[in-house]
Parts: sequence; C-alpha cells; structure tokens
Amino acid sequence: MGKTKEQIIAEFGKNYLDADDTFYYTLNMTWFTKGKTLSIKFNHLEKVEEIDLMKNDSSAISRVIANLFDFLRLNIKF
Repeated sequence: MGKTKEQIIAEFGKNYLDADDTFYYTLNMTWFTKGKTLSIKFNHLEKVEEIDLMKNDSSAISRVIANLFDFLRLNIKF
C-alpha cells in the first residue's frame, strides 16, 4: 500500500488495463479466461489505495456473450 503508479509499473510492467484509476494485470493467464486478475486501485494522489486478486470466471464471460447474442437477435431483422 502507498506505492505510486510508477513503482507498480516498474514492478509489474506495462501490460495492464487502465480504467477508472485502477490497473488490471492478468496473472497466470492460460487458455481463454483462466487465470487471475490483480486489481490495483489508486487514490487521487496516484498512490495505491486498494489491492484485490480476482479469479477469472468463464461463466461471467459466457453471460456477456449470451447477452450480446440476445441483443443482436432482438435488434436485427432477418
């Protein structure tokens, strides 16, 4: 806790997704959605405020894909 963004990048590298003052690093990535995601949230001073390790869940991806297909089916006339 308390590390700066520059320190996190120096330690973990530049392979992150930046969204809403949070860096997301994918760790132990294997095929498709397996692995874990390290979430590092920064405060307004760009110092680490919160760290979370999330297990990637293929069922969440499946729900998103199903919702996309439902949207397309309802909005495209064949």
